[in-house]
Amino acid sequence: MKIFYIPSGAGFFHDPIDEAIIQTLKELNIETHIYNLVQTPNVDYLSILDNIKPDLVLTFYGARLQREIMENIHNAGYKTAIWLVDDPYEIDNTVTFAIYFDYVFTIEENCIPIYKNAGVKNVHWLPLGTLPSRFKPMNVESKYHSDICIVGTAFNNRLEIVDTLADYLLSKNTKIIGRWWENLNNYQKLSSIIINQLIPPEEIVKYYNGAKININIHRIFNIFNQRNIPAQTPNNRTFDIAACSAFQLIDYREKLDQFYTPNEEIIIFQNAADLMRKIEYYLTNETERKKIAQLAAEKTLKKHTFRHKIKKLINIIMNN
Repeated sequence: MKIFYIPSGAGFFHDPIDEAIIQTLKELNIETHIYNLVQTPNVDYLSILDNIKPDLVLTFYGARLQREIMENIHNAGYKTAIWLVDDPYEIDNTVTFAIYFDYVFTIEENCIPIYKNAGVKNVHWLPLGTLPSRFKPMNVESKYHSDICIVGTAFNNRLEIVDTLADYLLSKNTKIIGRWWENLNNYQKLSSIIINQLIPPEEIVKYYNGAKININIHRIFNIFNQRNIPAQTPNNRTFDIAACSAFQLIDYREKLDQFYTPNEEIIIFQNAADLMRKIEYYLTNETERKKIAQLAAEKTLKKHTFRHKIKKLINIIMNN
């Protein structure tokens, strides 16, 4: 099989997913030709395609790719597919260009009817996974150690929880990592425990491994989602943390139990007060904490890697 792969060209948050997809395609011994048509849209891509004759033109994200390019590739008769990894958060935009693809894969099952109503015939639910060669258990130096670690952009729901627990978080060895945390009401109080910047995956994995408890708070879903389609699928951070054999407390999502067994492989918290109780409990019950983390790691490596996801994507397309 030959694949013509178009990277997202979307920068910091999406480059690691591009890398994971490309690495996984190569591990599966799939002949992969990579052309970044976001950065070089004027290249004679149709001539390149005619020379390569790929079985599939694949991209993900898609928002930075000129729609005319995908329309031309589609009209030239090449089979096309896109993996939409920001649903339902950016559904208002993604639905406008998904129609140019033969196959649409979305991380959010709730979005499938939207794409079908827009005219996409082949739409499938395909959540993200993790890359075990990047996210794995490791010993890390003391600067990465913490009782509590929170990684992520400071969306309002995350700000609210951290503000509510500010004094408690200060009483522990806590690290908060990401952008926009200056919007906290308690920012000055908490500034000493905040790394208010974007950190690459090669560093983030060390913080996951160094934390006794990772707090995984999903982002709010209705910023660019005027239909208010609820987000039910766990984020890719869920799989990344688990692949490290690192323990996490995660807020509830309806589909979570389709990936991990609650209270056995993953622990869900309901609100700030519940989160604080569970942090306290698992900080003092190390054996139980490590057992849960290990079970989550085993499930992740068995079912939730990029290898599993890419193989499913390819099988769906080739067997259709």
